[in-house]
Amino acid sequence: MKKLLLALAACFMLHHVSAQTVDVTPIVGDYTCDFYLALGAPVGDDAVAVPGTPVAIKQGAAAGTIDFELNDFSLQGEVLGDVKLSAITINKDAEGKYTFAEHERQPVALSLGGEPINAMVKLDCQTSYIKDGKAYIDVDILWITDPDNSLPIYVRLISTDFVGTATPPVDVTPIVGDYTCDFYLALGEPIGDDAVAVPGTPVAIKQGAAAGTIDFELNDFSLQGEVLGDVKLSAITINKDAEGKYTFAEHERQPVALSLGGEPINAMVKLDCQTSYIKDGKAYIDVDILWITDPDNSLPIYVRLISTDFVGTGISSVEAATVRTKGVYSLDGRYVGNALGNHLPKGVYIVNGKKVLH
Repeated sequence: MKKLLLALAACFMLHHVSAQTVDVTPIVGDYTCDFYLALGAPVGDDAVAVPGTPVAIKQGAAAGTIDFELNDFSLQGEVLGDVKLSAITINKDAEGKYTFAEHERQPVALSLGGEPINAMVKLDCQTSYIKDGKAYIDVDILWITDPDNSLPIYVRLISTDFVGTATPPVDVTPIVGDYTCDFYLALGEPIGDDAVAVPGTPVAIKQGAAAGTIDFELNDFSLQGEVLGDVKLSAITINKDAEGKYTFAEHERQPVALSLGGEPINAMVKLDCQTSYIKDGKAYIDVDILWITDPDNSLPIYVRLISTDFVGTGISSVEAATVRTKGVYSLDGRYVGNALGNHLPKGVYIVNGKKVLH
């Protein structure tokens, strides 16, 4: 079996493990900053701050990107205009520090005394960062006075306050439960339209440790008849749109303990957040498994799960459904009688709309 799969891997183009898209919502919001400015040379230690300068970090059009805004940028008391940069990719390290990926200078519409200024702007990605709601951002403005000359303008922004504008956590209880799914699999390339389903595959969506998150479980994951192990992912943030569609926020790949013939498999797994969703109790989930065969090569394994049945286990949703209903119900909403009795196993029940320990 192992030789067969390794042979299959050799038939496909091998992939390098790439950096994952960062969830930028924790840094999106309005910052109040101390403002420092210098002409011709970087901001020095003796620079004097102008307090109370507003700066906005907004969600970019693409996942993992932000737009930067410094409005009413002033030079020696005269407002030159708004400094706005878009589509800046964000990186995040293991310590929770957000940094700005290198990017091209962008033209910014500024003017002085009614005359336009030819300005090209970028953030200094070597020095700028955000951590724990604290921003330290250097903005490099290049005022191009003629085709051969330019004046560098250096701006430093150090935040003193932050108000996040990210949406509150989503209530995930309506999608928490056990799904029965059709299972599709492909090696090396995405699942095609002619893929054959294996019906009856159980999948669990559980409440995550943090509000607005879920844990995903696909147990006894099998490949060509051999069980490799359980695919479990944790702490995946859930989004919900106005139409009631639940989607999965971009997240890092997570290591999953799989094995083949007693030999461990180095597997890194994530959900495809561009295609996966749950709506009206129907789940459509693409799971991307990266089998890393050596430090430089990997074999992608694609799994698709389309639910055919759903049994919700979210306590909050059960309570909401039974709060006005008399009788005794299990936590998954099954009616079990008019009153608690010795015929029922020990556990928690909904009795006349309230949780009771039996």
